[in-house]
Amino acid sequence: GGLARHLEKASNEIADPEARATCGKAHEQLKRIEAAAAAARPKDTPESIAAMIAEEIGADNAAKLALPVQWASVLCSSLANTNNMEAADWTAAVVPYLTSKYVAADKATATAAAVLAQVAKNQTPVD
Repeated sequence: GGLARHLEKASNEIADPEARATCGKAHEQLKRIEAAAAAARPKDTPESIAAMIAEEIGADNAAKLALPVQWASVLCSSLANTNNMEAADWTAAVVPYLTSKYVAADKATATAAAVLAQVAKNQTPVD
């Protein structure tokens, strides 16, 4: 953002070499902090989970169940971002919202399992 830009400019333009070096160090530290913050952001947002649900139940059904899909995706995002990978909790977060005339209970249960599997895979660090 703005602070990083000003620190970078100061580290190149300030006449005093000590002040330039201090601004350069501060700029590098700010870049490290920004990178760490970006890495710590949740990977499994309600939007990404809603897309996973839609893939499982089909776009037409997801459109018909837009609000229930949104509710389930928010609950699942909360579970993911608290590292709760308990299948029963995921089933409870998905099945009641998706089971309808458009999605059978067994398909809703399978969707919960599939979304949990994808989220667990996303949370596994890659070396």
